[in-house]
Order: sequence, then C-alpha cells, then structure tokens
Amino acid sequence: MAKIIVSQGNPLSLRVEYIQSFLDDLSLEFNEKGIEVELDEVEQQYAVTFWEVIRVYLNDIPKELQDFVVLKILEHGTKWAYKRFKQVWYRPKSITVYNSKNEKIGGKIFPAKDKKEMVDEWEYFYKILYKTKMQNETSENTPYYTLFEAPPSTKQIEGEIKKKTGLLKNPNSSIEIVSIEEITKEQYVHNINKME
Repeated sequence: MAKIIVSQGNPLSLRVEYIQSFLDDLSLEFNEKGIEVELDEVEQQYAVTFWEVIRVYLNDIPKELQDFVVLKILEHGTKWAYKRFKQVWYRPKSITVYNSKNEKIGGKIFPAKDKKEMVDEWEYFYKILYKTKMQNETSENTPYYTLFEAPPSTKQIEGEIKKKTGLLKNPNSSIEIVSIEEITKEQYVHNINKME
C-alpha cells in the first residue's frame, strides 16, 4: 500500500504533539487519494541539534505521483513551520522527503526567526520592566519589549528574558518582573526600532 511515513529527526525536543497538526493535514490531503499517512515514532534520545527536524519517507508511491506528493508535503510543511515559529521562533526547522530507496527527493529549510520579524502575526504586545539579580547585586529597571500570540504568564515572560539575556546559563542569577504593560503594535515597533 502507498504510504507516507513521518519521523521526527530529534524526538527529545520535537515531540509528537508538536507535529500533530502536520500529520493531520497530510492525512486529510492524502487518505482520500488512497495514500496512508503513518508516524514512525522514534524512541526519545538526546537532542543533538538545535534544529527542529522532520523526515518524510515515501513508500510505494507511483512515480507519476511523486512530484505532486512532494509538493503537497512541502506545502503543508511550510504551513506547519510558520505556525510552529509562533511557539518556538528561535529554532530553525527543516523538512526532508526521501523516496523508498532512501534518496533525498525534496526538502525545505526554514531559518530561525527573530520575534520582531513576525510582528504582524502576533496580537499581544508588552513593555516589561525587570531587574536582574546576581549574587548580592541588583540591576536598575531594564525595559524589554515582547509580543505573544496570547496573554502570557509571568513565568513565560521570565523564561523569555532569561533566554534572551543568557541568564539561563547562570544558576546564581534571577529575574524580578517590576511591571508588565500592554502596548499597541505601533508602540512596540517604535521602541524596537529606537533600541537598534
């Protein structure tokens, strides 16, 4: 039977639930055409790459259909990648398609994005004032501008600031959120441009 087999390249960081929408879209596209979509769930292992990698294998797909199938896989893959960037914008992504001989026959790379590149895709914009605490020293209030798809928790904001400033690597540091102010998209863009 003709099959499309999807596999995560780095299952520790790209869990099944993160690619479920891609699997669902492929099933809707191909099941009615007599092509089964199957997940080859890889046993969890250490992440060896910062990339989010999806590999797709075509089994018993008629040669005359291969180009069409690859085109549709990459089309749905592009939709998945940009949706995923809303959650994990700082990790590049790739989708590679192989034939039954394990030869690469298609693929697409999605470089990491900066959040500010995706300003039109978010609805919530914030100005954060925070202090950094390291050992016995506390910084002055520092402004930070960010955007989210939905209203974030304080923990989400703290985590993002720690990643952005490199504080995640310092166990002796902490963040104190002083204030969270919702702002307009125009205010966000103005302040980001002013800081560059």
